[in-house]
Amino acid sequence: MLMQREENKAIDFVIDGALECFDEFDPLLDWKFRPICGCEAAGLEEDYYNVKHNKLFKRNGHLLWDELISGYTSCCASVTESYELWVLEDMSLVFVYCCAFSVPDCEERMYYRYPLGKKIPTNMDLDAETFLDEMDEKIYSARHPD
Repeated sequence: MLMQREENKAIDFVIDGALECFDEFDPLLDWKFRPICGCEAAGLEEDYYNVKHNKLFKRNGHLLWDELISGYTSCCASVTESYELWVLEDMSLVFVYCCAFSVPDCEERMYYRYPLGKKIPTNMDLDAETFLDEMDEKIYSARHPD
């Protein structure tokens, strides 16, 4: 997936070296997979207010990466736009556009997600070395919980 970007083709040896250093792990056993929904409200006091609607993919996913596009915060609300990279239960990778609304200093939040497909969005940075470092940390944390 990282090799989709022209700039990463020059550092293929760095990417290969980082992948070889990853701990052995099984994503299906070590990570929690959940439905990726088009609309999701969470953090509300009553259980029936916490909803997920419009499942975007047939399989559940685990969030690998999110990258902020833009954001706005005031005393009353915070709104962010981001790209997300998810791994699905069949180990395929998908990109999603996400718009999140939250209330500062509270747990309440609402997400709107839209599927983008399997190619890296053109205006997404997704720095290869930073991404691989974060994946290494996630794998280590999954295998060595506190």
